Amino acid sequence: MKHFKIENNLAQYSLDGSIWKNIDLISKEDVLALIDKATSEGFEMDSPEEGTIANGAHKIIYSSIYEKFSSLISERSDFLEESKLRYKHAFEKYSS
Repeated sequence: MKHFKIENNLAQYSLDGSIWKNIDLISKEDVLALIDKATSEGFEMDSPEEGTIANGAHKIIYSSIYEKFSSLISERSDFLEESKLRYKHAFEKYSS
């Protein structure tokens, strides 16, 4: 599901794929919800190079968020594997 897009010269985000908001309206809670989605499901974003963003502030915000989420997504499997290994002993102990 796409969560960040560039359309009609606007940078936008969505928590559910249906309601889109301008990137400058993103809140801390929205970012946390999107991080959760990025680590657990198919997560898509338009690259800042794919479209033109007319508003300079939107371009800066979108590019920064894109960079951070791209890094998170590329390291997702490492993060999940590290989490499994960290809690493996406790999981085995309490699951039997």
